[in-house]
Amino acid sequence: MSIKLNLLIAIGLLMSGVWGCTAGPGGSDAQVSAVTSKATEVAQQIGGQDGFGGPLMQGYLNHGPAMMGFVDSGDLATSNAMMNVRCVNQAGEDATFHMAYFASPMGLSDRFEDIEIAAGSSVDVAIPCAEIMGFGSLETPGAVGCHLASGAAVDNRLAVPGFLNLDYACSGVYQCTLAEDTDDLDGDGDTTELVMITGGMQTHMMNGGPGGHSHGSGPGMMGPHMGF
Repeated sequence: MSIKLNLLIAIGLLMSGVWGCTAGPGGSDAQVSAVTSKATEVAQQIGGQDGFGGPLMQGYLNHGPAMMGFVDSGDLATSNAMMNVRCVNQAGEDATFHMAYFASPMGLSDRFEDIEIAAGSSVDVAIPCAEIMGFGSLETPGAVGCHLASGAAVDNRLAVPGFLNLDYACSGVYQCTLAEDTDDLDGDGDTTELVMITGGMQTHMMNGGPGGHSHGSGPGMMGPHMGF
């Protein structure tokens, strides 16, 4: 599954080479419609004071919500494609990551899997290629994304869900790291608390991404930096 940000293309951003799985086409038109609907629901929860990523990601859909979605069956995950999810635990105790993903070849319901990771280590888990990847919940910011061995819970607010061929590709790797919030990404002043940070969060916040576009001087991943 990929998200076609056609508005970005229309204003001259180069997105070539990132759409579609090499494994071949996905499912039917009805399946495309279902995945499109699911992707829109997830994307609507990203950004804003209470959304995935918080205020740093205000405007996730502001470039044009009608452009978000899956256009044809070639954008979907294919039934014979796989991907790896890399879970990195930089905490001082063991943790259980609560992975959530949506893979249309396996059905149109979210799937869940718990992953045990020892303190200071990482684990790669192979799963069928999924259109959407996340932790705790794909649609609920603030849900529990992992539990520590002590029983403490870490929420998923910075574990921004990732999308196929925007944040990862079939046969690729999608990463989530449990670490101290040294950059105070949630803006609460606590730089020692543990947070879960996904590849989706890192991709959308870094300068030059996704797709190589510059963030400019405006706030957020896709906020008013283009002067809209």
